[in-house]
Amino acid sequence: KLCKIDQPHLSDLTIRSFISHPEIGKWAAEVTGAEMIQVWAVQLLIKPPGGSLGHIGFHQDMQHWTTWFKGEVFTAWVAVTDVRAESGPMTFVKGSHKWGLNQNPSFFRDADHDAQVEAIPRPDEAGWEEVPALIPSGAISFHHRLTYHGSRANRSDTARRSFAVHLRTEKSEALD
Repeated sequence: KLCKIDQPHLSDLTIRSFISHPEIGKWAAEVTGAEMIQVWAVQLLIKPPGGSLGHIGFHQDMQHWTTWFKGEVFTAWVAVTDVRAESGPMTFVKGSHKWGLNQNPSFFRDADHDAQVEAIPRPDEAGWEEVPALIPSGAISFHHRLTYHGSRANRSDTARRSFAVHLRTEKSEALD
């Protein structure tokens, strides 16, 4: 199974220092054009080796955030280990951030990755092009709140470790 530790920065000063490093905020501001970047949640993710565990179905992050925020929220995915094709990389669906919010997510329900892909609603003209995030340890990949992403099992012999750092800009609003 995927090991997910929520809010590790609240109990470890090294993690807190790492995820709040000014360069992450600077890069996020450059990507979004924002004047303010705020970390509002962090997840430490460990995908075990071995090939049959750790499958994460395609989903949009915003599907899980609608009760917390509206507006500009997004994710910085930070590799702690090298992410190679065999390690079950995060895979993005090109252009999917333009498809709108799917109100009926089911990314963990179906073990059949291909069947789940077929069930995701998209515009008639939209293709399905998967782009894996093959990045070295320490690299960061940013993705939009509506971008479909997921990952297949880690077929390597080492764990894939990463942080999902959830960010917001001044163009977002926290909901009560």
